[in-house]
Amino acid sequence: MPEKKHQHLVPACYLKNFIAAVPGKQKENPNFTSGIYVNDKTLSTGWKLRSVKHKSLTKPYFYNLPEDDPKKPIIENYLSKIEGIYSQIFCEIKNGTITSENMSFMSYFVTLQFMRVDAFIEVSQGAWDQIAEWMDAFDGQEIHKLILKDITKRQLINSDLRHLIHPHSTIIYNATRFPFVTSDNPVVRREINIIDASMAIPQRYLFKYQKRKH
Repeated sequence: MPEKKHQHLVPACYLKNFIAAVPGKQKENPNFTSGIYVNDKTLSTGWKLRSVKHKSLTKPYFYNLPEDDPKKPIIENYLSKIEGIYSQIFCEIKNGTITSENMSFMSYFVTLQFMRVDAFIEVSQGAWDQIAEWMDAFDGQEIHKLILKDITKRQLINSDLRHLIHPHSTIIYNATRFPFVTSDNPVVRREINIIDASMAIPQRYLFKYQKRKH
């Protein structure tokens, strides 16, 4: 069994729903594989087409713990199981079957996505490391530094979030001819600056909303 080296921070099962259409001239090329368009956070490097399995979308051994067997990493294996369930639930919702159970799971999946990316893990683990430093300074030992090491990653499998309440969860169907734009952050409904948004999204797909005065 090979080592599970290349680990997705954004699951491939999620990314594949944003795969670009294959250009006509590329369909005749048997070596061509479509994928998603990627850029950097400032949108300054230009859009590049990458397979969902491309190394730029993964980090080597990112979720591995010190005691892991590289061929059977605990957290990566757990996330793989969740991703397998996601694919099943996604098909149910896509086919029109929306229940309390699959909405709860999707809420959990989105919450887990917030927690599994490097930005969240870096900030959260930094806070735990600071707490450990204070506690060890008080005790004159380094035991808490060891106890709290990688605790943020361990919480991915130890936090029971599978029965999340989902009163604010929403299924959005794209009825336009303009594809959704996504990132490693889940989509949320929020007020935005429409002037800034119009620089990235065609004006015809933006709707101005003003609260009516009663």
